[in-house]
Order: sequence, then C-alpha cells, then structure tokens
Amino acid sequence: MGGNWMGGNWYGGNWFGGNWFGGNWDGGGGGGGGGGAFATRTDHPLAEIKVPSNMAAIYPAKAWDADLHSLLILPEFFGIANVMTQLAGSISAPAAVTQAEIDELLILAVTERPEAMGEILNQHQNQQNCFMQLLMMNSGSHPLTFTALKYTARIGEAVMIFFKDKYKKARPSQVCPMLYPPLPVPGHAAYPAGHACIAHMTAKCLIDVTSKTNPVKPSPYEPALKALADRIGLNRVIAGFHYRSDIQAGADLAAAAYPLLQSCTLYSNAVRDARNEWP
Repeated sequence: MGGNWMGGNWYGGNWFGGNWFGGNWDGGGGGGGGGGAFATRTDHPLAEIKVPSNMAAIYPAKAWDADLHSLLILPEFFGIANVMTQLAGSISAPAAVTQAEIDELLILAVTERPEAMGEILNQHQNQQNCFMQLLMMNSGSHPLTFTALKYTARIGEAVMIFFKDKYKKARPSQVCPMLYPPLPVPGHAAYPAGHACIAHMTAKCLIDVTSKTNPVKPSPYEPALKALADRIGLNRVIAGFHYRSDIQAGADLAAAAYPLLQSCTLYSNAVRDARNEWP
C-alpha cells in the first residue's frame, strides 16, 4: 500500500508496509506495541530474578494498540440492520466528468497548488494529526478521545472503500495526466472522496466529544473543526486527486454514516468517557 492513510497505523502499526487511511497518527505517546529492541545479558539474564507470583492476569485496557482495538467497532457497525442500504441513499452514482471540471482542476493546479502545498503534504497521510494539533491533544494527553477517533476512522475507511469499489470512478489524473498530482495517486477509485469522508466524520466525533450534555454545552471548537474538514477536502481538489463532486459525496457519506456510528454501544461509550477529558 505504500503510504500513510486513515484507518490503521497511526504510529500504532505500519500494516502492509505502509501507513494508510486510518493510519499512523499517534500525536505523541500512547500504550501498546512500543518500537525498538530490548536486550538482556546472557551471563546475568533478567529471567533469573525472582518476581512476585501474583501479577495481574488481565491485559490492561491502556496497553492495547489503539489501531488493533479499533477493529472491534467493525462487526458492531456492520451488524446494524440494512446499514449499507441506509448509506446507499446518501450519495448517487457519479455523473460523467465534464470538460469544465477538468479545466477547473488545471487552473487550480497553477493558481492555488503552490501556496497550498504545505497543507496538502500535511493532510495527505496523517490528516488526523491536523485535528489533534487544532485541539492541542495527543494520544497521551487525551487517550479516550484518541480511542473515539480511531473508531471513527475505521468506519469512515470501511464505508468509503465500499462505495469507491461500487462506483469505480476514475481519478482526475487518469482523465488528464497533466494534472500531475504532487504525491502518488492513492490506489483506489475517486468517488466518494475518502479524505473528505473521514475528515468530516473526525470533525463530528470531536464536536461530539467536546460538547457537554448535562448541562448542554455546545463544543467551542465546532466552527474550527468544520472549517478544517472543509479545507482538507478542498486541498484534495487543488492537488488534482479529486473533483469537487467527489468531495461533496464524501461529506454526504460522512453525514449519513456518523449517526449510525453513534448508535454503536462501543462508540457511544467511548464518546461518553472521552467527554471527561475536556473542560
């Protein structure tokens, strides 16, 4: 897969030789699966030191690799009755590409891409890190929020891949190679846009987590989170990876998928607990 993406491996795993949609964003710290090698002397091994025999028998929750634990949300989400039928109504089959759409991307490549390159590079592989930067959080400072983000990314990744495979829309640079995206073109179809889908689901998750229910207190971060999700989608157009219609479809899919995710007990409990990490 050869890249850093969204559903797994945010410093938690490096699956399949690369980092992809849910993936590889830790934001600094976190439990489970630390890297590196650890040696012990052969003449005086640590194993010869006696330790108490009443050590804990249950694997601690905080030691779980968050990437791996996030897979647990998949069976619950896809156990929802007619879940994909419900989502199918949120987006339509993509329309045929027009010359006007290609022309817009060519103009954006010249007029906007040079200035947007820093953001494009930041957001291409680890867009969740951008959201965590916005809220001054990481996996160590807000581990429960981080867990909720992992569940969100997993579902966003799964549903967008399902519809990408269903519609099989060609990438803009297949239609017009001279768009020449500044980074390797992802190995999946264009519609709906995965970055847009997961960005909007991530924003919804963080708005949910940073809101209060008793008493009701709206998230103070909502405008900024929505603006960042919109910017991430726009930058995928400027980079030549997507048409605007791909981005809109990704946002629409996120709007349909997030309430279904909220109905999952594993996720709703994670959000409830994560709220305690915020004032």
